[in-house]
Amino acid sequence: MRKVNWSEVPDTTLLPEGMYRLEIESIDEAVTATPPARLMYKAMYRVAEGAFKGSVLFDNFAIGTPEDPNAKEQATWNTSRAARRLRRLLRGAQVPIVEDVDEMVAVAVGQQFQAVVTVKKDDGKRDPRYAGLERNEIGGYYAPGERAEGPTAPAAPKASASATTVKCGQCGKELPRAEYLTHLNVEHPE
Repeated sequence: MRKVNWSEVPDTTLLPEGMYRLEIESIDEAVTATPPARLMYKAMYRVAEGAFKGSVLFDNFAIGTPEDPNAKEQATWNTSRAARRLRRLLRGAQVPIVEDVDEMVAVAVGQQFQAVVTVKKDDGKRDPRYAGLERNEIGGYYAPGERAEGPTAPAAPKASASATTVKCGQCGKELPRAEYLTHLNVEHPE
């Protein structure tokens, strides 16, 4: 017989507000659901440590605009709030910034970063069906160890031992940051 103490099982998928270390599980190119369909990136993260280890968070980065739905123009990227957030995520995950977005996204998988997680109540303006629904949002992206972690943790600076290395999203090998792009080109040329 299987016994469970249900008083210890949360009845919500929401994380308490605070600073968390997250690992990037995936970042996939997609299009927005609302017409006109626009380029976006859908990210999935897992809490990497602490009491909520394994909990999942989602994040969307809608880059395209009605005038440039596929985000082919540099000006679209320059003015996109979501592109700025995506850059902060990649910088926080210590991914080398290069022109090839697909390469950066591939490198990001498996990397960790810190995030400020908040709880927001949907106002229903985009879709009245979701009015009043609470969901987690990410309000800041930082390198591991840059901020104190945990629910409602104060933002105190903390030294990072991993700031000079990066984990390869393809093979999992830990490499000096300066050698990472060479490793990708030699070991994973496709």
